[in-house]
Amino acid sequence: MIQGSSPSASTLARADGFIAQQLGPLGRVLGWGASSDVLLARVRAGERVRWPDQAATRRAEGRDSSVSPFDPESFDAFVTRDPELASTTSCIGEMARLLRDTGRFGMHLPLVPGRAGQPGWDELFRQLAEVGVWPRRRLLLRELPGTGVPLRVRPAQLTALGSYAVVVGERIPRAAFRMREAIRISLQETGRARVTVVSGSMAPTYQIGEQVEVQPCTHARRGDVILFERGSQLVLHRVLARAGAYLVQRGDAERERASLIRDWRVIARVVG
Repeated sequence: MIQGSSPSASTLARADGFIAQQLGPLGRVLGWGASSDVLLARVRAGERVRWPDQAATRRAEGRDSSVSPFDPESFDAFVTRDPELASTTSCIGEMARLLRDTGRFGMHLPLVPGRAGQPGWDELFRQLAEVGVWPRRRLLLRELPGTGVPLRVRPAQLTALGSYAVVVGERIPRAAFRMREAIRISLQETGRARVTVVSGSMAPTYQIGEQVEVQPCTHARRGDVILFERGSQLVLHRVLARAGAYLVQRGDAERERASLIRDWRVIARVVG
């Protein structure tokens, strides 16, 4: 779509189809926002619940309509087709509260370059990770001018014209998330924390069961062993190089090709 314009029906349909396919068959699914009906209908679910039905009642009663009346951990999936809602703190917070452990989510998020208040990928992903929700896959679309035909594109191709995006992911198990938050709190309060090595990816440097000390890291450098988040896991790997806002990293025992991570995912650096 051209910057500032609305997406075509073809773009919305393709985005809905991607979410429905990625989520698969589910039990209880919540559709967040009045425009989510079409998406909710495409998701295979045992029970579909629509939040705006209850939101209108709460507004009429003078109560906060951004907080739903549902019990915590009461849904297997959470979907929203409203891009304005998807990036709001209330939507993201409720998604984390309502999803069961490993519950799935899917959301539309149009990325219009220069649009005030519209978060970029890093900001959105950071918001999700901070409340225990992890993005797994994304679909990036850009319409051919004047045709309404959506084409799948790479992130670098989103800068020229207004584009459309879809994100799917899952709720990090709460026990894993609490452990991560305990490490963050220790780093904030004492400037250090101890973590236990749980895999052999850094052998022979660090062995399974060994405890290592970590300290806050604001700028990882080549050779640093960093602790970073990857879904429900915390990973210790070595930084091989920096590529702009990305870090090239790999475990010492791993022989496959190194991978990239955004530097905001780094929690700490090993110091002993």
